[in-house]
Amino acid sequence: IRDDLVTGVQTCALPICCLPSTVFPTGAGLPLGVQVVAKGMADHATMEFARLMTERLGGLEPPWKYGG
Repeated sequence: IRDDLVTGVQTCALPICCLPSTVFPTGAGLPLGVQVVAKGMADHATMEFARLMTERLGGLEPPWKYGG
């Protein structure tokens, strides 16, 4: 199985299950993100966790050639 197909399946499965999720950048210098999932009706928990982690990790940093 190709990696892009597996990734597509993983990202599509959560909305089908009606679970709230939020994706945030890791700030690791690479275009990587983490998807946070919570129990039903807990959208606020995923968004708050993503906000706190983005503050802690530094958020998205543009690549050097786009950073100015």
